[in-house]
This record gives sequence, structure tokens and C-alpha cells, in this order.
Amino acid sequence: MSSSPVSLKDPSLAALLAFLVPGLGHLYQRRIFKGVLFGICILGTFFAGLGLGGGKVVYFRWDAEKPTWAYLCQFWTGLPALPGLMQSYLRNETSFQPNSLEAPLAGSFRGTLGSLPDPEEVVTGHVELAPQGDDNDHRQWTVLIRGTLQTSQGEVALDGLLTDFSIDPRVAPDSRRRFAGMYEPATDDGRGRTRLQGTLPRSLWNSFEAPLLNRKTHDSDETDLDEAHAELGTWWDLGVVYTMIAGLLNILAIYDALEGPAYGEEETAEEEATPAAPPPPPAPATPAQTTPAPATTDQSTPAPTSATP
Repeated sequence: MSSSPVSLKDPSLAALLAFLVPGLGHLYQRRIFKGVLFGICILGTFFAGLGLGGGKVVYFRWDAEKPTWAYLCQFWTGLPALPGLMQSYLRNETSFQPNSLEAPLAGSFRGTLGSLPDPEEVVTGHVELAPQGDDNDHRQWTVLIRGTLQTSQGEVALDGLLTDFSIDPRVAPDSRRRFAGMYEPATDDGRGRTRLQGTLPRSLWNSFEAPLLNRKTHDSDETDLDEAHAELGTWWDLGVVYTMIAGLLNILAIYDALEGPAYGEEETAEEEATPAAPPPPPAPATPAQTTPAPATTDQSTPAPTSATP
């Protein structure tokens, strides 16, 4: 197959662009079809895997017991996978510790009271957390909580404190940050001391591609990694495979942006170097076949000859 030479422009820049955003290097080279194809296929595969894995399958945390080998493939997807590396190296260790606060925390929450028989009865409201006393002992923190208990009979106002408090790390791959404590109403409402569990919203920067830790970060008996496996099952494995495939495919796309297609300039050079075959000799001329004219009979009377004396 012959083809005109492909203009790669600056191949190094094209390869860098292809790494950062799959397909972008080919668009820079005006190879529109390949750029769109690589972008849709590679990014689609990556984000499909990320969705299958609940957003928890792409992260980097080099634990001696469970190193993240999969990230060595996922990394080559470029910008979509780089937050996983940033979460690991730009965060201090305190960010991954449970029951740790770098500043007072306040926000809207939703949760449940442990004494409620009906799981549909939920609590929504506002929580204000400002450690008092020994900052290192989260059990001694005092948390102000105000909210509304939604029951089948209507809404009931809640206003009191949380003691024996615990809260998830600031950085984790969940969009919600769990907390729990014993609710003590400011005035006697007949419920007494009751366990309250709830969640606070976690920002995208504190959750996207945040590492799963191979240790307990809350009151559960399982590590975060074990919980993710139990929650997602085989979807976890599919998510890991999809995101790895996306990274490996982009390695091929990067090489194609750097070196060009497998055919093109090389094949054209070979065609130019090969001498052209001589033209075939002309075919010998075929003599014209003429049809002899039929003999004509002269029916005229010959002239008389003179007699010899």
C-alpha cells in the first residue's frame, strides 16, 4: 500500500501531548481521524473502568505488603491518572490519618440515630467540630450538632453534643466522610444518650483517586482495601483491568505519534529506490493481408495480324 509521507511536525512534542491527553498528539499532527479514535477509545475505556470500580481502582500507594502494580500501567493514560500520583506525594501523612483535623470543621450532614427502629428515619442538619481539650484524643472532643430528625410522624428538632467522637481521614476515595459519636441532647427529650452516625461531603480534591489504605481508618474491623473488595466484588477486578488496558493502549498511541505510522515515508522511499521495470518491447507489426484481385478475361477480339508473304 503506497501513501504520501505523513508530516509529524515536532514528534517529541506530539508524543508528550499524546501522553497527557490520548489523541491530542495526533490532532496536533493533523491526523484527525486517529486523534479522535484514540481519544474516544482510550479515555472511554479508562473512565468506564474507573466507574466500574466505584472511583477507587486508580491510585498510587507503594505499600511494601500491597504495592500498586496496576498503577504502573494506568499511569500512561496521562492527565486522567496523574491525580493518583499527586495524592500520594503532595499530601502529608496526617491527611490519611483518622480522627485528625487540621482546622475546625463545619458542614451539613445526614445520618441516623442508632436507637431508631425504622431505617428510613434519618437525621439531617449541621455539625460544628472544634476540638477542645486534648487535641490528640478524639474521644475527648466536643462536637456541636443541630439538626432535624425526620420520622414517619413528622420532624423533630435535635440540638446537643456528640461525645466519644470518631471521624474518617480527610483524604479518602469516598465522596462522603463518615463520623460517629454519642448524641447527648441539650435538653431532656426522652431519648437519652444515643449513638449517631452520619456523613459529611468530601471535596473532589480530597477524594478523586485518593489512595486506599491497607489499614483500618474507622471503627470497622476491615481495612479500607478489604471494604472496597467486599463492596465491589468482581467489578473491582474489571475496573482495574479496564484502566490498565487504557494505559497500555496509550503507550502504542504515543509511539505512533513519535515515529509515525508503520507505512508511509519508509514505503515511499523503498518505492523510489526500486528502479522502474523497462517497458515491454513493442509487438511486431503484422503484415497486411491483401486479397489478390481476381484475374480478368479480356474478351476483346485480338487485332488481326498481317500475313507473311
